[in-house]
Amino acid sequence: MYVDVDAIKDPNPDKAAKAYPRKRPTDPETVKEGNPPIGNTLATKLRVWQIVPTVLEANPHWLTNHRILANGIPWGDESDPVLPDSKKRKAKLSAAPQAKPKRPKPTAESSEAAEATGRLSALMGEDDEDSMFARASSP
Repeated sequence: MYVDVDAIKDPNPDKAAKAYPRKRPTDPETVKEGNPPIGNTLATKLRVWQIVPTVLEANPHWLTNHRILANGIPWGDESDPVLPDSKKRKAKLSAAPQAKPKRPKPTAESSEAAEATGRLSALMGEDDEDSMFARASSP
């Protein structure tokens, strides 16, 4: 009875619960060709023990250009691998700093400008500004 029930397809299947069929290689002894991915941190880089030794012997440049790192102390190496210094990234500012709002310059029509001009003419009298400075600099 259960075999017959299992053979019937569900008309409204739950897509979230549907299992994704795993694709296995036809020949598990074959090796993927191409360069290994570049990791940015020690945790995401590949180690020597993860690579097939014959492939690693054919591609020694992977160790020099840091695509693959040494195994480290737990595997018998003298020291743990260290990533070369990478370029420091500048921190992005979330927003440009807010500048202080500029005050509008007084115009000739404003009352403040008219008052200042009146005070200057009362102070100067009939003389102009150049003669005032000439008198101050003479002995």
